[in-house]
Amino acid sequence: MALPLAHVHALTDFLRNHKTHIAQISRARSAHAFTVNGTPKVVMMSPRTFERLSALADQMETLLTVQESLDDIERGAGLSLEQLAQRIHDKHGIQRRGRSSGRT
Repeated sequence: MALPLAHVHALTDFLRNHKTHIAQISRARSAHAFTVNGTPKVVMMSPRTFERLSALADQMETLLTVQESLDDIERGAGLSLEQLAQRIHDKHGIQRRGRSSGRT
């Protein structure tokens, strides 16, 4: 996603007018890029915008993990509940109870 041209500025302009730029960034819901010789070098955004983008990135990572897990299940790459229970018991040296004991 490209930044609107109104949000791209020369870094020297920021150095001269930092109070104005900080006020604009604080109000904006998107990032502002600052350039050196026409090349973007720094991106600034308000803490609110950063938190929102961070939360969205976390949600996306979770969704991708869930999708990968669903894909694994479709391919038959997962473990059955019984296999998982056996691995946990084996790993931690837990003796398994008989199926008849336990909850009623």
